[in-house]
Amino acid sequence: MASRVTFDTRQFDDRMREFRRRIMTGYVKGMARALGQLLSDCTMEPPTTPKDTGTLRGSGSYFVNNKLIATTEEASAGDPEANPTPATTDSVALDPNKVIGRAGFNTSYAKKVHEVPMNFQEPDAGNKYMEAKMRAHGAEYIETAATIAKAETGM
Repeated sequence: MASRVTFDTRQFDDRMREFRRRIMTGYVKGMARALGQLLSDCTMEPPTTPKDTGTLRGSGSYFVNNKLIATTEEASAGDPEANPTPATTDSVALDPNKVIGRAGFNTSYAKKVHEVPMNFQEPDAGNKYMEAKMRAHGAEYIETAATIAKAETGM
């Protein structure tokens, strides 16, 4: 005669769902902080985002899971010629098991200025201003996101 043993895992399952919710919330917060730091670094560390009128610097924005977190419009404040147009919507295909962050600058010439070496007015400005930050600080940005996720879970 076979014996049958059953376990009630509802409490465990509920706790695992709560843990997953908390860690995903933490990663969203951490990704937002890391992307904010990336765009700040683009303005503060050479090679910096080039500035003529401030339109390019003021057109930065970052998103986490298609939600606008912030823009860099304040970077062009005080310049009457600046006409920043930061992106305000994003439409990346989402996966409920991933946190997706995107940052960038939203002008018709942003890609060219990033990719093609040019002579800029500011001595610290240069092309590859985002790529250089990802190479120099990519591990730090990931660590920022992970640290905030851990803190959110109480780990």
